[in-house]
Amino acid sequence: MIELTGEPGKIDGFLKVLTPYTIIEMVRSGVNALERGPRTYNLN
Repeated sequence: MIELTGEPGKIDGFLKVLTPYTIIEMVRSGVNALERGPRTYNLN
């Protein structure tokens, strides 16, 4: 299992390197954002 984050061009280049291998499943989720800082969410 591999998780990769970065610019789309770098991800495309990495996927090109993997073309000789059998990839069983792949997901590209697009843009994600995470909030940074002391704020937390109470899920109870």
